[in-house]
Amino acid sequence: MPNTLPVIHIVGTPALRAQRAGDLLHHSLGDGDFGHFARMAQEVTIAQASLTASNAEAEIDRLLTDRAVRAPPGVSAVAK
Repeated sequence: MPNTLPVIHIVGTPALRAQRAGDLLHHSLGDGDFGHFARMAQEVTIAQASLTASNAEAEIDRLLTDRAVRAPPGVSAVAK
């Protein structure tokens, strides 16, 4: 039954500047790779998105549409 609940998991991430620089932050598990959690989410969600100012509207619409049509939860990450 839980897989039928309309869940969208919104995740805060470090600033894109910090990600591009490979800063050692806990979001990267200390190795500068900020993709760990995104790859993990791909295993348990139907849709994922990394939102930017230029793609946010389209990606949010896509996530909500995918979530409305399919059962497992979706996830999005928002950089500061």
